[in-house]
This record gives sequence, structure tokens and C-alpha cells, in this order.
Amino acid sequence: MKLGKSMLIGLAILVPVIGLVLWLLFSNLDSIVARVIENVGSEVLQTEVNVRNVDVDLANGKAGISGLTIANPDGYSEPYIFAMDKIVVGIDIKSLGNSPIVINEIIVRDPKVSLELDKTGRSNLSVLKDNINRSSKSGADKETNRKKDQQTETKETKQTLLIIKKFSFERGQLSLLNQIKPDKKTKVELPVIRLQSIGQAKGGATGSEIAVEMMTKLLAQITLEAAKAHANEALGKEKQKLTDKAGEAIKGLFE
Repeated sequence: MKLGKSMLIGLAILVPVIGLVLWLLFSNLDSIVARVIENVGSEVLQTEVNVRNVDVDLANGKAGISGLTIANPDGYSEPYIFAMDKIVVGIDIKSLGNSPIVINEIIVRDPKVSLELDKTGRSNLSVLKDNINRSSKSGADKETNRKKDQQTETKETKQTLLIIKKFSFERGQLSLLNQIKPDKKTKVELPVIRLQSIGQAKGGATGSEIAVEMMTKLLAQITLEAAKAHANEALGKEKQKLTDKAGEAIKGLFE
């Protein structure tokens, strides 16, 4: 009887405590998600990541992120390399509480990207890519060390895994700046960039791994578009030169 009474007293204390913890978790879920984004993003990119607001609606499997900025690496003039004001996230409700959690879709609308070349010709995107590669190597080393020591279970070994089915980067605007000619800035409209099945090949990936995979692919696409824009601009100048020369030749016929 005493044992049964003690268990009842223990449960009477434990239930409201668990309820309080759950209430604190879900009432502060928005700020928790914002901190995770900032911490993981800053760790992977090795530059400051900030989020203005996160709005999570688990009941309907939706989340909204606004004011996500990624600071430019040191040595570049623009404040941000990425500025994403509106991000819409669709969550597979059935996957919540499991691992991996499945994100059906992430849509980034009207993002602004700044590609800047310093006076040596090195771009901020290449600096960011190098940062990601270092983070990726560091993460791989940690994974190897975890596999060597299977005896100790830590929070890190039990991280929740993620899969992102679809990712869209829509109506993006790319600004091109060269520090040798700081007064000249070119703006280019980016086509829609789509990525699929992020983290799926491994049956799910950690937040850091997802961030590395997404940013690596996104940077590759943006760099490609920047190269196209530069080629088109150079081609346009060459065409103009040829047109001007042809005009001068025609003009000479009548002099």
C-alpha cells in the first residue's frame, strides 16, 4: 500500500511538471525554431545568421519564417550576402515525433543575393562555399568519432533527422558588384531555382547536414546564373561595338 501510495504521489507531481514542460515548449516553439536556425546556420556558414520572426502552426503543418539574413563575410561591403524576407514551410504532420521529420516543401519568395568580388577577384560566394566545406569536413570527422565510440549515447547521436522533399527559390534578385568598380552595380533577375529530395538518400540528415547540402547546391546555381549574366553583358558590349563600327562605316560612305 505504501509503495502504491508513493507511486500515486510521484505521478501527481510528475504529470503537472511534464505538462508545464510541454506548455513551455510549444508556447515558445517559434523562438526555439528561430534560435536553432540562427545557431545551425551561423555554425555551418561561419558568418552571422539572423531571423526576425518564426510562426509555427503544427496543427496545420505550416511554418513561416520572415527576415532571414546571412551576413556577408569579412572584407565585403554589402551588409548581407542573402536576405530572405518570406519563407513558407509545409510539414508532413504524420512524421512529427518520428525521425526523420519530413518537410514537404520550402518556398523562398523574393530573396535578394549579393555577389561581390573583392580587389583580388575573390567572390563572397566562394568564401561562403569554403566555409561550408570546412563545416562539412568538421561534421564528417565528428560522425567518424561517434561511430568509433558506440558505448556512450549522447544527445548528438540521437539528433532528429530531416528530409526536405521540395525546395524553391522564387523571384530572386542577384546584384553583382566589383570592388575595383564600386560605383557600378548590376542587377539580374534569377530564374526559379528548385532542389529536391534533400537528405533523402541517407534516409534523413541532421540540421547541419541539410544546411550544407542545400547551401552547396544553391550557391552552385547562383554562381552559374552570375556567370551567364556576365557573359551576356560582355556579349552585349561586343554587339554594341560591332554596331557602332558598322554605323561608322556606313556613315563614311556618304562623306
